[in-house]
Amino acid sequence: MRKRVWFAEPLLSSATQEVRRLSVLARQWAERFDKPVRWWMSDQQDAFVTAIAAEFAGTPHRYCQNHFLCDVAKPVLEIDSHAKVKMRSKVRGLRAMERRVLEDRWQTAEPAPTAQHETGGTRLAGSQPASAKRGRAASL
Repeated sequence: MRKRVWFAEPLLSSATQEVRRLSVLARQWAERFDKPVRWWMSDQQDAFVTAIAAEFAGTPHRYCQNHFLCDVAKPVLEIDSHAKVKMRSKVRGLRAMERRVLEDRWQTAEPAPTAQHETGGTRLAGSQPASAKRGRAASL
């Protein structure tokens, strides 16, 4: 059974000096454990590619799957973003049309004013006029 040693370190930046320091440190670890470096994995930034090629010539350098998928998704996300902008502008245009249609429907659905509405009198359904409640008869 082969034992593997994984080496990873978070970097504050991908500056050439920082990456160079990391590759030298990885070389020291490999020598200390007496293990060969079989491959590298990174986000394939230029500083990594050049530093790893210089320090570990001939060692395969693989692209991190997470970074790869993010990079592949970027153009799709841009296209999707542009599609959303177009869709929103069309929908906003539809809103004005919808408002006009709804206003037309409300105007045609409003009940015609009755004589009671015109005089300003309001009465709840099923209630009697004030004169009937006091025992007065309405005169004709």
